[in-house]
Amino acid sequence: MINRILLVFILFLGLQTFGQKITYLGNGNISDSNSVKITPEQVEALLKDNDDLLRSYVGARSKKSVGNIMLYGGLAMVATDLAIMSNQETKAFSLLTLLGGITTLIGIPVKMGFSKKIKNVVNEYNSKNGYTYNYENDPKLEVITNNFGLGMRLSFN
Repeated sequence: MINRILLVFILFLGLQTFGQKITYLGNGNISDSNSVKITPEQVEALLKDNDDLLRSYVGARSKKSVGNIMLYGGLAMVATDLAIMSNQETKAFSLLTLLGGITTLIGIPVKMGFSKKIKNVVNEYNSKNGYTYNYENDPKLEVITNNFGLGMRLSFN
């Protein structure tokens, strides 16, 4: 009898591991149901059974990388040209500043768009596993302390 109970317990434990709820933390980070940040490789392992979600997640991670390269590369080009310009007698912007500014401006919306894709992947994964999560109304109850005493704050954001 104890062997059967132990077997059922192990089976439920295995189902709990594969059926965990994931949450989006921001900046491309995802946590599991214990609020522990999981790596992108672990997220890809969770999504390996659903090709559409996996493809969307990998696309969002690629979009984040391309956005970072464009944003910071463009800023580096502008900074480099300004450093070169400060050492010259003529104070005129060159093609490098123009190219860096355009790259930075294009990189901003590219970088901003990846988080929406990852949120959609998390919501679809949770809804397929029986979890629903609404990012709009996430209530939090916090304990606040200061010099005047102790209090509690309930926020719905």
